Amino acid sequence: MKRVIYVLVIISLLSGLIGVVGCEVKSSKSTVGELILAKDIYSAYAADKIKADEEYKGRILLQLQGTVNHTGEDSFNNPYILLGSEEEWVGGGVRCLFEDEGDISSLSKGDKITVKGKCSGCIPGNVIIVILKDCSLVS
Repeated sequence: MKRVIYVLVIISLLSGLIGVVGCEVKSSKSTVGELILAKDIYSAYAADKIKADEEYKGRILLQLQGTVNHTGEDSFNNPYILLGSEEEWVGGGVRCLFEDEGDISSLSKGDKITVKGKCSGCIPGNVIIVILKDCSLVS
């Protein structure tokens, strides 16, 4: 009986070790001061949404730089800036959501800006719109 218990304990320990070895540990890819261009994150999502999610989703982009296409409010009345070129991205771009409209009220189409925000992925559909939440203007 003791031998059976001993064998079961060893099997349990080995199973646990196999589970730990098989676990994937993701590290944060955020780097202080890192500059990411809006066109680069847009291109990554246009090429492969799953791979881009692995690279950017949930990540705080400390400096995302781009050109203002337009400002507006989403369906939840959250003010946003759409970074990107209509000519290149055909209605898509990087949508940066802000808490307060005052943060973006002075911006105009064509302004070059840098934004801090957290990437929450891409809106499903044919048009690529990458979403950054909790944004603030850096410059």
